[in-house]
Amino acid sequence: MAAAVPAGASAGIGWAVCEVLAAAGIRVVAVARRRERLEALQQTLVSQGVPIADFLPIVCDITKASCVVMSDLIDVRTLNRRRRWWHCRAS
Repeated sequence: MAAAVPAGASAGIGWAVCEVLAAAGIRVVAVARRRERLEALQQTLVSQGVPIADFLPIVCDITKASCVVMSDLIDVRTLNRRRRWWHCRAS
């Protein structure tokens, strides 16, 4: 199964991209700064029938290099995860 990592997933085009990808059966690793908006997106996708296992929300500011370093912790091909939520607190 394919996977995608859309940034800016908490609103606008990023949110819409997540919806389209998930509806097409693509696993989504959604990246955004606002956890509450990612939670709302997750609830929306699940209510539309997307399996919870096919959506991984990551709270992160991709403009901070220290946030992007975590990419080796996630296998996006299988969405194996060590936690339910990922958080990044950049300095």
